[in-house]
Amino acid sequence: MANINNSNNQYNELLGRLSDRIPKSVFAAIAVSFANILQGEGQFEKASEFVALEWVRLYENQIVPQRPPQYVFDMAEKVRVRADA
Repeated sequence: MANINNSNNQYNELLGRLSDRIPKSVFAAIAVSFANILQGEGQFEKASEFVALEWVRLYENQIVPQRPPQYVFDMAEKVRVRADA
């Protein structure tokens, strides 16, 4: 089973032993759950856009080296456009 400890960054270090053991599927569920809470309960269809936005932000701020694919940038842009409206 794949775990999230594929790269060293400050966030993995903050997770400590969790980053060694937490399966990607569990981490994905947590990310979607938090995104849903942050942008309003019951908005699960938009949660993936918020996760995409956070990945783009982390990449743009050189916190994670993994460049998001173009479709992730596109998803993040939807959130930014809605925020500016």
